[in-house]
Amino acid sequence: MRIFLLGDSFTDNVYPDLLERISTGNTEGHQSATLKYTQKIKKENLPDPLHFEDYLRMWGHDVINFGSNGCTNYDIFYKFIRIDSEFREGDRIIINWTGMNRYNWIGKAGNNMSINGGLPDDYETNPKTKVLFDQYLHRMESSKQGGYLFNHMAPFAGYLLKLNERYKPIMWIPNDFPNEAFKEQRFYTNEPSNEIFKGIIPEFDKLTIKGETDIDDRHFGRWGNFYCAVIFNTILEYTKDADHDGYYTKDRELSDRIEQAIRESKPDIRSISFFK
Repeated sequence: MRIFLLGDSFTDNVYPDLLERISTGNTEGHQSATLKYTQKIKKENLPDPLHFEDYLRMWGHDVINFGSNGCTNYDIFYKFIRIDSEFREGDRIIINWTGMNRYNWIGKAGNNMSINGGLPDDYETNPKTKVLFDQYLHRMESSKQGGYLFNHMAPFAGYLLKLNERYKPIMWIPNDFPNEAFKEQRFYTNEPSNEIFKGIIPEFDKLTIKGETDIDDRHFGRWGNFYCAVIFNTILEYTKDADHDGYYTKDRELSDRIEQAIRESKPDIRSISFFK
């Protein structure tokens, strides 16, 4: 079974690169929050952090990761052409859509820039910067229920998955992004930080890097990635030989199996105590 991963920074497995940088001392100019998190783990001589991709590999899946940090949904749409056109029985797709407010801007040299948030320092002084960021804000409003993007981009994303339904996709949305446009669609599943798992996951408050440490980063840390893998693996196994309709959250038996898998999972993860 090949699993094609598509999505943004939540899908992009940055740990191998960060661990390599730390081991070689090549971290200058790369002070991301995820790097600081990985450095904390290494300073305490804890096992290397694992991404949900790593767990899926450990559990016997052949994973091909097309996740891209900071990308837009347009970038994710285009990544579908990277999927092997020769479908093999059992191939799957796990995809996380990103914020609909993100968009692509083409520079003078024909290069692509993903406009994905964060108030620029020159917002008040540079008219071009103001236009670009204002478009980001307008798109944020448009992605809310009733807006243009809500009514057009989200249905297109669902249509794209329908065209690829032979892959029995699993679609999820990081909790901080509006998911009202997607949660009733086929192939949607809840991710670990959804409130429905609050009384089920013992480390619910530690799923993100921010929840686990003093680092302000909402990406999943070690526990978040572990439980992502548990949820995905349960769906993969449950639907492997079944002609499922793709409405995973409405399948009571599947929901029970996910809850059982979470309760029976014993991740070998120790808390970080080093906060300096």
